[in-house]
Amino acid sequence: MVETFSLNYLATAAVLNMLNTVLWSTSSGGILVMAIHPGWVKTGMGGLLMSNGGREKMTWTEDSAKVMLNVMSTLTEKHNGSLLDWEGNGIPW
Repeated sequence: MVETFSLNYLATAAVLNMLNTVLWSTSSGGILVMAIHPGWVKTGMGGLLMSNGGREKMTWTEDSAKVMLNVMSTLTEKHNGSLLDWEGNGIPW
């Protein structure tokens, strides 16, 4: 059985992914639309999703934000409509 917490997270992620796709496909240019995965961040939600054995792989919120800002500063038109991880690598939709 899927827990309510998981259902809420999955539904929210699906809505954000669809919103990104709709914004990108209807954009007339001049705006870069993309989504970025922040990685496993040390938050209440991230800690609940990560098993005890993987928590050392989590990053602090400040570090995740710095890395994502660096990635965002390098984006070009070719990234429009893409889904990237926190290091700028493409993730298939």
